[in-house]
Amino acid sequence: MRESSFIDQNKKKWKTYEALIAREDQDPETLHQAFVEITDDLSYAQTFYPNRSVRFYLNSIAQRLFYQLTRTRRFTLKDLIQFWTFQLPTLSYQYRKELRLSLLVFSFAFIVGVFSSYHDPNFVQTILGSEYVQMTEDNIAQGDPMAVYKSMNETDMFLGITLNNILVSIRTFLMGIFFAFGSLVILFYNGVMVGSFQYFFIEHSLFRESALTIWMHGTIEISCIIIAGGAGLIMGKHLLFPGTFTRFQSFKIGGIRGLQVLMGILPLVTLAAFIEGFFTRHTGTPDLIRLLFIGLCLAFVLWYFVWYPNYLNRSGRLAQLPTEITPLFAPNIELQQIKSTDRIIGDALLATRQTIGQSFKSQWAAWVTVGLAIGVMHHLNVFDPVDEPFFQLLGVITTPDLYSGWYVITTCGILWWLNLTIPLLQPFKTNQLKTGPLWLASGIFILFWIGFSFAAKPLGIIMLLLMVTYYYFMLVVWSEESGTWMQIMIRTKNLLHNNLNRFVTVLVPLLLMELLVLFLSYFTIAKGIQMMISWNIGMNDATSKGLLAVYIAFLSSVFLTLHYQACRMMYWSFMELNEATGIKSDVRKLFTDA
Repeated sequence: MRESSFIDQNKKKWKTYEALIAREDQDPETLHQAFVEITDDLSYAQTFYPNRSVRFYLNSIAQRLFYQLTRTRRFTLKDLIQFWTFQLPTLSYQYRKELRLSLLVFSFAFIVGVFSSYHDPNFVQTILGSEYVQMTEDNIAQGDPMAVYKSMNETDMFLGITLNNILVSIRTFLMGIFFAFGSLVILFYNGVMVGSFQYFFIEHSLFRESALTIWMHGTIEISCIIIAGGAGLIMGKHLLFPGTFTRFQSFKIGGIRGLQVLMGILPLVTLAAFIEGFFTRHTGTPDLIRLLFIGLCLAFVLWYFVWYPNYLNRSGRLAQLPTEITPLFAPNIELQQIKSTDRIIGDALLATRQTIGQSFKSQWAAWVTVGLAIGVMHHLNVFDPVDEPFFQLLGVITTPDLYSGWYVITTCGILWWLNLTIPLLQPFKTNQLKTGPLWLASGIFILFWIGFSFAAKPLGIIMLLLMVTYYYFMLVVWSEESGTWMQIMIRTKNLLHNNLNRFVTVLVPLLLMELLVLFLSYFTIAKGIQMMISWNIGMNDATSKGLLAVYIAFLSSVFLTLHYQACRMMYWSFMELNEATGIKSDVRKLFTDA
């Protein structure tokens, strides 16, 4: 059907929907019927007129109808039962990978806490605080190691613990907004703390008594923290990988679904606080009863969040999770389009995820070389004594001197190596691989960086960041167009001349995102693994610094690949803005087909 015929056939109906939306007295059933019909029309328009204005018009009406429908529909007891019996279990099944990852991170951190406390007697005081440790040791000396659970009256303790646990769960969820890393940080910290706390009693030969006391309420409480971390990962996943939606739309969906999971566990958080306030304090209860109670709590958690969701899936009774938003573009990357900053970064993330395996295969040797170089230099006492190689690295880049000059040159050589692996990616490799000029271009890039670092001091790192993206933009132009290196440089300047503001608006949020990921992951995941190995196996300082340097090199290679992909997206977007190559191609194809 032609678009004009489709509009003529349905425009009277659509006008009645607009009038229905504008009315003050609205019947929910009428709104529901209108919403069903308009979504049918919208689906038809998405299939046959995906790039026409009629699709956006119908999308607008559908969203307004849905808003009116949800605003006028009352929440009933039936909805609450539906949420607990189908909606929350469906979310648990749909996002079982996120919940599983949350459990694995917490379990790993728990083991780190146990082993670290085993090898370092002072570790428990570092995590739990010296005052709390001293108080518990005094309680042990007085013959009542679990006296902390009897220090307040039942009601006050219940209310205080409820508020604290709710705040912890909310914070664990909200930290997922930092691209899921924030939730992982909270989970890791809590896991280490619980592991250290448990080992503290094991060290005093109180494992049985402490486990039967702590896990009476801890079984549900810790499960809720893990699930809250999974809710944060849900939000972070939708923010990082929007799929068929814009990033904001996907973030909205992930935020709503993560919030639903969080709201679902709040009654359990309250129940755990009630158990801790009123029942945990009764340490004289027979061990068998306490063990059975812990088993009952564990069985409930496993049944409701694992077995029951799988049962609903096997029986085909999972609830339909509404997206409430219409996707605007396909998940495959379309190059010849004018794209917003959000779209460019999103497509760059998607392209990086698609090519990350190829990048790792070509760059792993560079990571090992970085680690060996840093380790050897620490072993030879080339560096001044510092705690963090991360800050050492930033220091010698921003303010190099003759003492650290050979370190800068070594680092430049490694960066040169990483740069040379970029053209091994498929978009570059399929067109041309000019290794000779590439070596020359990479060398000039490195020399410029050294020059700026020594001459401009702190401005050197700023120039480095700008030059990396500019250099990679030239690589993209080089891979897509023919010409000498000088012609490519001129072509790059012309493309960026009229699009410099767009270039900067992509670069700045990309760099901020990378810095956030670098700091959060380095000081939690990388440092946590390094400390665990150091405390439990034993490792000299040079090896420790070398391993951390390998991690920095690994993350840097991911960022370099991401920059390259972002420059690809900017190149095609700028080409479309300046020359409308995609539109011209479509027009030629249209006339050729005709």
